[in-house]
Amino acid sequence: MENNLEEKFKEIDKENSASLDFKTEFSESELRKAESDIFTDSKTLSYPKIGTITIRFPTVKINSEVDRYFSEVFTDLVMNSSLLIDKKMKVVLEEKGIWTNQDEEEINRLQDLYISKSVSYEQIRLKKRKSDEDKKNMESLEKERSEVYAKFTELTVQRTILFENTIEKKAEQQALYYKITKCVYKEDATLMWSSLDDFLKFETFPDFEKFLADCIIFWRGVPSPFYGSSPVQLNGKENIN
Repeated sequence: MENNLEEKFKEIDKENSASLDFKTEFSESELRKAESDIFTDSKTLSYPKIGTITIRFPTVKINSEVDRYFSEVFTDLVMNSSLLIDKKMKVVLEEKGIWTNQDEEEINRLQDLYISKSVSYEQIRLKKRKSDEDKKNMESLEKERSEVYAKFTELTVQRTILFENTIEKKAEQQALYYKITKCVYKEDATLMWSSLDDFLKFETFPDFEKFLADCIIFWRGVPSPFYGSSPVQLNGKENIN
């Protein structure tokens, strides 16, 4: 089994040989062009401990800074840590039957199903006049949505525990935190956190995880009724772009 893993790891290393080649420098003309595509949408939310904040979409310039930061963290971990990359961890877990492609597909299926049922629920809820059939459907959808959420959460927690110590996940988490320090503002329109160290002081706050989820939901473009309730995977490259 060890020889089999070594061969698979060699194949993965070949596939990822260019993974450290990131573009980190941009010309003034590229940046000026990018600035024309700035998003202006924002979302204001309140939390018991963190307070009232406004989340904004990042500019293209900020996105490039986040990508650069991810690259720096990723490279440092590759060079100076003993952590595995996701693909190698996946091979190890699949060889042992701990986590398979079927588990991954089930997570995606449950997330899509939850969103679908939530949309149906909201469509009925927003009706000015609801028939008895509508009310029954709402009750049924709420029950089904809760069951889907429970299954999704169980699988997501399992996956997070299994993959939380890979190079990508560590780099993605740090890049997400960096993005938050650049895109979240106080009521006086100044940045909520002046640095990553300042932001990390809030990690122990009881509403920290909900705040992270709300940031991700907003950046993914999920409608506001799902804030605080939609199941999201907090780790993943899609959350920092």
